[in-house]
Parts: sequence; C-alpha cells; structure tokens
Amino acid sequence: MNKVILIGNIGKDAVLEGKKGSFSLATNETWTKDGEKQEKTTWHNVVIWNASENLIPHLTKGKKICVQGSIDNYQYEKDGETKYGSAVVADFRNGIEFIGNSSGGGAQGNSPPIAPPEDEDSIPF
Repeated sequence: MNKVILIGNIGKDAVLEGKKGSFSLATNETWTKDGEKQEKTTWHNVVIWNASENLIPHLTKGKKICVQGSIDNYQYEKDGETKYGSAVVADFRNGIEFIGNSSGGGAQGNSPPIAPPEDEDSIPF
C-alpha cells in the first residue's frame, strides 16, 4: 500500500498548469532532547492531477491543511543532469482538508509562519 497523510502549512500559493495543481507543504516535528526543545521542518512537493479550478485559489501560503495521497518518485533532466525527486500525489476530491480558520492567508492556530525552502531548484515544478 502506498498512502501518506500529512498535516502542515502551505509554503507558497498553489499553481495550476493545465490539469496539474502543485504547491509545497511544510510539516513540523518537535521533540525534547536533553531537556531542550528540538524542531525540524520538512518540505514536501504536492501534486493534484485533474485539479479543480475552484480549489486552487484556496490553497494559499500559510494555510494549514491535511493532505492524503500517495508518494511518487520521479526523475527529470536539468542542465544536462539527471535529478531525482518525490511528490505527494493528492486526490483532489477527498485528499485535501482545510484545518482551522481557512478564510485568510497566514499561519493558522499556534503554528509559526513558515518560509519556503531557500533552494527552490529542489522543487521541479
């Protein structure tokens, strides 16, 4: 079975190219080590095939969402070099759920604002 469920904040507004919607999602992990709070942010590429034009405008930077889908590993060429990546492929009908107040941009609830990854070359779309 290939299934993933992620809860996080959208890193930048979703883009619709033909039937493919895409955006980045940041998930946070916290733990305590030697009495000190540790935190790690992981960035995920999310793709929605056959995306609805009605959904994409609501997928804006900072919104907290739950994404359900599968992991797709792929390769592509860039500057004559083979690169590898992975993305969460979400089902646009029931694979995206808004969490908390989804009426405006910005981080929701107690989540801190999250900046997009510095190396945008790692996001192939």
